[in-house]
Amino acid sequence: MRAIALAAALCVGMTFGGVAAAREWTDPAGRLKFDAPNSWATTQERGQNPGDTFTYVISGTANNECHFIAQPSPNTANASVAAVRRAAQDPARFTTEFWTTTLNGVANVFPGNSAAVNSTAIETDGAWPIQRAEATSPRRPVHAALQLRPGFSLLTLCMTYDGADPVEVYNNVIRSVSHPNDAAFAAAAAAAAAAPAPAPTPAPTN
Repeated sequence: MRAIALAAALCVGMTFGGVAAAREWTDPAGRLKFDAPNSWATTQERGQNPGDTFTYVISGTANNECHFIAQPSPNTANASVAAVRRAAQDPARFTTEFWTTTLNGVANVFPGNSAAVNSTAIETDGAWPIQRAEATSPRRPVHAALQLRPGFSLLTLCMTYDGADPVEVYNNVIRSVSHPNDAAFAAAAAAAAAAPAPAPTPAPTN
């Protein structure tokens, strides 16, 4: 894995399948989980110190790696799970302009605001929508993915230094990304769905 110094953090202003032969990595700060292939080394760049406000992790080999950024999102901290899921599927939010701004916030991958977004897509097969973007830095293609949770955004960037991209490996890693509170989020969503609808307001009487 190439050593890359952190230059900038992700800023996302939103309002409102596991990997075979893999090891789970869990953020000590409670912001991020993912599965990395057994042959990958994982280094935590930010998030292990008390003053760190976000988590930044790089996992990979000398040739293939993924960067993971988990950042608190105060604008969604009090949003319901259903509201966050709806926002995560809203195509109007995840435009080429949005992705360009988001990717340029990671300056050690896209130096000098150099991100070029080639295409965007969404995956809705899992419990949480995954927004996807195929982009190019000055040096190489980058496979990007973004997930939202109540109070958090989870960005993944995967890239290859030489040769063909192992796209399926990257896809498996991206789809393994989750938040340590996902079980609690699922329970909250189930409870909200099972709750009775509020009684209608009685009509005023004279």
